[in-house]
Amino acid sequence: MENLFMDLENCRPYAKIAFEGFAGDGKSYTAVQLAIGIHKLIQSQKPIAIVDTEKAMDKLRDRFKEADITAKVTNGRSLATVSAAINACNEGYADVLLIDSITHVWESFLEAYKAEKKKTRLTFEDWGVIKPKWKQEFSDAFVNANTHIIFCGRAGFEYEDEKDDQGKRQIFKSGIKMKAEGETAFEPDILILMEKTQNILTDKKEIFRTATIIKDRTTKIDGQTFKNPTFDDFYPAIAHLLDGTLKDIHGSEIPDTFHDFDNKFSEMGRKRNQAIAEIEQAFNLMGLGTGKDEKKIKPAIMNKVFKVLSLEKLDSMPLKVVELGAATMKKVALAYNSYCETCLNEGIPTDLQKIGSLVDEEIEKQYAEANK
Repeated sequence: MENLFMDLENCRPYAKIAFEGFAGDGKSYTAVQLAIGIHKLIQSQKPIAIVDTEKAMDKLRDRFKEADITAKVTNGRSLATVSAAINACNEGYADVLLIDSITHVWESFLEAYKAEKKKTRLTFEDWGVIKPKWKQEFSDAFVNANTHIIFCGRAGFEYEDEKDDQGKRQIFKSGIKMKAEGETAFEPDILILMEKTQNILTDKKEIFRTATIIKDRTTKIDGQTFKNPTFDDFYPAIAHLLDGTLKDIHGSEIPDTFHDFDNKFSEMGRKRNQAIAEIEQAFNLMGLGTGKDEKKIKPAIMNKVFKVLSLEKLDSMPLKVVELGAATMKKVALAYNSYCETCLNEGIPTDLQKIGSLVDEEIEKQYAEANK
């Protein structure tokens, strides 16, 4: 039975990534950045293939020119067009395929079915045909493709209902989902929610986009949120998805472009370790002992500053957040140390609750500074 098992390796080293969000949330722009980043990372000499259902990708043509990459586009919306595009890439036309948006493909697919069957509404029996066909021609083809594929999908609200105190049924928004076949958003290795934030009622007006990692099978960036994201933010997960293949593609030596990314990632790791070391030194400076109350102080401070309870959790947080938190911890430690010296000189006992108030003060200062 030993032949039944094999070493656990990356048997499908292709990035399969999806973006969801409402109109104007930055899906297309960020997807293009990701496609260009992957194209450069693998040193592809082929064009980036695009299925552009919105006929809007030409607005981003300068991004491809700046990267010195050729982009080839088709504007079809049918599932047959997408299927043909995936097959063409599998046969060697392109290493990277971008589909924007899968929502239009799904809607066109449903309309084509209703037109062929001469129906205005779908029944339970219809879904028994529609879903298997979509799974075969898109979902399975997407998962099994020997191509890096990125697709975007429009977001919609999920609704639920419940009875209020008077027994009346009330409908409320319960979440966000991609406008496509129900399982489509769960097929990719990485699912990213794009959102637009507008701070236009304050003196410091600001509009920016955020990318929240809803799902990451590699767990490298799962649950993280990036402001105005770039390829570097997604690199840890993408590098893991492609692990074991970059060397096979380029021979025994890692190419310069990948080396540059790896160096930058290593530098980020060095800075992260330095920031975590400063946090540990801050705790040491506070002189916390092993008493029952003092043992609770450390996780309480971590929760206030980072919203986590241990230093280990900082490994998966954005570097900027860790560095900012380390600076806060340093200020708190110095302030508390000064407070302890004052108490010693005046002959009065120290109060551990003072640490909490100092943390709150520093966080309020950061917030005020950020909103100037």
